[in-house]
Amino acid sequence: MASEEAETYLRLMAETELRHALALPKVRQRRHRRFPSKRLVRFAFHRLWLHRLRSAAMFSAPTYAHRVTAARGRHADAYEGLNRLDQAADALVAVDAIDEDAARKLIADQGIALEVRQRILQGRLHHLRRPASGPPPGPYRAVGIAKRAELEVDGNPAEITLLALVIGPDRAVLPMTAKRQVEADDDEFWFFNSAKAVDNLGGSYRFGFNGGGSHEEWIGELELHPVPGAAVRWLDLTLVPGAAPIRINLDQATSPEPEIEPLPRSELAERYVDKVAEQLLTTRPWDGPIVTDGVTALIGAGLITLDNPALARLATLARRRGVSLPSNLADLPDTDLPERWLNVLDATGAMDGPAGIAAAAAVLPELDGSRWEIAGLRSKADSAELHVFGWGPGDHRSYHPRLGTTPGRFSWWARDSTGRWHVASRARGSWDDDHSDLTLRLTPALHPAATSIDVMFIGKEARVTVTLPLDWQEGA
Repeated sequence: MASEEAETYLRLMAETELRHALALPKVRQRRHRRFPSKRLVRFAFHRLWLHRLRSAAMFSAPTYAHRVTAARGRHADAYEGLNRLDQAADALVAVDAIDEDAARKLIADQGIALEVRQRILQGRLHHLRRPASGPPPGPYRAVGIAKRAELEVDGNPAEITLLALVIGPDRAVLPMTAKRQVEADDDEFWFFNSAKAVDNLGGSYRFGFNGGGSHEEWIGELELHPVPGAAVRWLDLTLVPGAAPIRINLDQATSPEPEIEPLPRSELAERYVDKVAEQLLTTRPWDGPIVTDGVTALIGAGLITLDNPALARLATLARRRGVSLPSNLADLPDTDLPERWLNVLDATGAMDGPAGIAAAAAVLPELDGSRWEIAGLRSKADSAELHVFGWGPGDHRSYHPRLGTTPGRFSWWARDSTGRWHVASRARGSWDDDHSDLTLRLTPALHPAATSIDVMFIGKEARVTVTLPLDWQEGA
């Protein structure tokens, strides 16, 4: 429930950050220059014997730290202050201490105040995004595929891996990977835009491709237009003219039944702190001060006290991972850690994962105003990648378009049939007010003897668990 103390804390924090930013020099507004054409850039790089630029999609979502240090230079503090405020607002919303619309408006006002005073770059004063409308009503289906296809593209061999097909009321998406056996320019993967499909009713479909990578491999999604109706039983997909069609049987869209465990909302603050601590279990943990910006806000707003066991768990894990925390947290005593955290720590660095793809597909129930589908699993020696697609409020959000994302409103975990736990972190993805397309990296590696995996999706209201069989196919 929203509290007056939490909103007062956030407003005082905004005033403090604004005063700090006003003590900084003004930023210089640079005039926009017309970017040279792709053909000219490619000619220049080849002429100078330089390496080809990697796909722009690989740089579409730089980290906040990179943007600040590389693009902002000495004016980084103004953005850092706005980011601290953004993280604090997200934490207070996550524990129901303030209303999300109030947080969004406060961050928007702060951004505008910094822009008009020339403490951050101008050009995007419209920070009030419309609230997410939630998942649309209608059927949701997920079909596991896990197939490889060998094709010829412009006379050269290529290998395509299809993971799954997810269908919602407003979109249908097929995650996939593509490899060329000869070096190819980035734009030579866009032959996917000419892919076509037909269904058992005689309907035809076109595709739009979204993805990126290097000249060796591209990872992306094919989006079908229009969305297949409920009466469609199969699709024949033709990736390039003359290639044999690949049949996708929609009758296989039988999602396993998930288990739903309600969670007490009175423990939201503790669960938020645990979610922040989970960031330290990933292979690239955030810096301590950034991790704890939201936690500091909960303490400052009086929503959690320093003697809470969740804060002791965060401090203990940070010490084990060699991450520095603010002094008020760093001095907390050691305590026992959850069994799944210890399991992940013990298996960190494991390189025994199976190499392959699995037709892991499932439709999850609506939770916290969002709807998610699981759409395929790729496993390698050191980790695995789980593809998930969401409708409704995104998993990661920021209340200002120039900032990086917050830790995320959901937690994803997995446990394979051997008992090995795996924490999920975002490897890549895209999202807007209505959809989230994420690739989750599971670490440590899956156990080579595992025959199934329990995927856990944790929100404010409940924990959802779904068990997926691991029938490995070659092609990771």
